[in-house]
Amino acid sequence: MFNNVVMKDIIKQILSLIGNNISFRILKKQNSSTTNGNGNKTNQANRDINNINLIFLPQYDNIDIKHRETFKHETDIMIQKLNQEFNIADLKNILTDFSNYRTFGIAITQIATYPNDAERKEILRKLLLEKFKNNDNKDRLAQQGISEMENLSLRDLKILAVISFIMTLSRHLRENTIISNKKNLITLIEEVGTLENIEIEKLRAQGILYHLFPQKYNIMGLDCLKNVDAELYDYCLQWIKSNEYICEFKLAPLGYLLSKTLFSAIYNLDYENIVNDILPVKKIDLDVGNIVANGNLVASGAITFGTSCQ
Repeated sequence: MFNNVVMKDIIKQILSLIGNNISFRILKKQNSSTTNGNGNKTNQANRDINNINLIFLPQYDNIDIKHRETFKHETDIMIQKLNQEFNIADLKNILTDFSNYRTFGIAITQIATYPNDAERKEILRKLLLEKFKNNDNKDRLAQQGISEMENLSLRDLKILAVISFIMTLSRHLRENTIISNKKNLITLIEEVGTLENIEIEKLRAQGILYHLFPQKYNIMGLDCLKNVDAELYDYCLQWIKSNEYICEFKLAPLGYLLSKTLFSAIYNLDYENIVNDILPVKKIDLDVGNIVANGNLVASGAITFGTSCQ
């Protein structure tokens, strides 16, 4: 999380670019009668269209000039890109909302932390647009996505994208869309390759995908792709065979948002939300194997239903 000194510099830069006069007060915890608890409370007061007073608590040590310049530079670039999507009046209203300003700061912090990660920068820009253009649940989901990006690598996002395509998009995208993106999709599948269990557990622990138990994805759902492009169908099928356990998981709404954003930012593939899609599933077959009980009773082999032997 970025500190409050950085936040002050970012908001100054934001508002100077969109024509506001800014007044800042920084209060140390011990000097403020309004500070309670652990000092993490942030107050915003006396806000109107011409003047903004922000109080940041507590005051942290200054970061060095080099990092300040990096934040300023990345803020300039992002504001210029946002100006292509919003007029000045709308952008001013958006960025003077504290939730939007705070989320903007988180995004800029990530970009400044990974200055050479062009894909991350574009994905974060798309997520900011998603937050700024929507309200309620979509707004909160985009905000969550921006925060979670700090803990995700590009590989993590590509894993989500492959799962999303194989399990869902392969049944919903138009045939010409699939064919025109075939090369990128095959490259994506090849890049992800074989997964490690720890990679899936990480995404599950973050709430980005969840277990389908006692069901799993039915690969028969891929059959519709066979008639669209047999080669791409074979790539998907082989990937599942190499990562069979992935069929036991489904992307959560946040996972769909992140995979959709990656497709849009990197591969220029845009599509409607399919979060509520019902996967073709089947019950998991339990292979029990040998069962050994303590005492005089020993059972071996598979479970048998029906008659019993005396």
